[in-house]
Amino acid sequence: MAGVLPLDLRREEMAIRDIARLNSYSTKIPIRNKIDEWKNKETVDKFISPLGLMLQQAKNMKEETDISVDDIEPEYQFQGLQASKSPPEYWRTLGSSKNRTKEQEITGKNLILNKLNTVSPSTVVAFTDGSCQSNPGPCGAGAIVIFNNKEIELKQPVSKRGSILLAELVAIKLVLDYVSRIENKTLIEEVKIFSDSQTAIGILTLNWKIENNRSTSHEIISLIKCIQKHHGIRINFDWTPGHADVRGNEIADKLAKEAAKEANQIQKEAHITVTKQDIKTAARILVNKKWQHRWDNSDTGRFYYNFHQTVSKNRHLIIQITKQQKLLEI
Repeated sequence: MAGVLPLDLRREEMAIRDIARLNSYSTKIPIRNKIDEWKNKETVDKFISPLGLMLQQAKNMKEETDISVDDIEPEYQFQGLQASKSPPEYWRTLGSSKNRTKEQEITGKNLILNKLNTVSPSTVVAFTDGSCQSNPGPCGAGAIVIFNNKEIELKQPVSKRGSILLAELVAIKLVLDYVSRIENKTLIEEVKIFSDSQTAIGILTLNWKIENNRSTSHEIISLIKCIQKHHGIRINFDWTPGHADVRGNEIADKLAKEAAKEANQIQKEAHITVTKQDIKTAARILVNKKWQHRWDNSDTGRFYYNFHQTVSKNRHLIIQITKQQKLLEI
């Protein structure tokens, strides 16, 4: 009735997320070896251990959501302490696509136009975007590359069950892959990529912590280093406000949406890498289903159930119940 997840279900949710984190560790780490040993045990414990219970709960999650902790992307080895950098001030002052004012939209558009007016003929300009029909869900990547008075449109269905961040990263990778295929790279001094994802740019240029999509992020970082080292081409990123009537961004957005629709047609993906966010979402779905089952079959709180059949972590004030009681009396 208070909108508070029961303690045992909260523990179960935390346990699933912890066992997934341990599964992402290298097999050189002792705790990971213990997990593998437990999975391969031929005898059944008389009393289930905490580790065994965690694995059983993770198995329940796979049965309900088809998300397995065994598929979680690997944890990358620690490479030394790197301080994250602060983003440019205009990232904060231009708002988001959900609450941006008309004035902010005009300011953002003029800012990008001014940046475009300063690029040299030897600069490849690209706009990238990602689209996700649900998060996670069918997602696609889109980009437009402008160079030598030509516009090249790129798009790719990414996954039938992916995140918006994954789509944004793949869109950037599409551009870098295209640049890698250009035959006469001596004409190119710089590649300037405009993305409306602050998170993607932060990961790739500001040392922001990579929580999810680590493999894709590291592939892009390696590709950037390769292009810079072997071809002497500078790779620079700029954030562009989304849905601010910036032509390049609008085209990339359209291509990404088309690719996301095409992702619905993906029959079977060879291997789906699960992220920490996927585990978090799946664990929440599992415990909410169990919580809902308890609420549907409880012997208490039946009067309140008439008004709130669906469980929710949003706490309902007593005054709301009182108002509904008065309505019934009327």
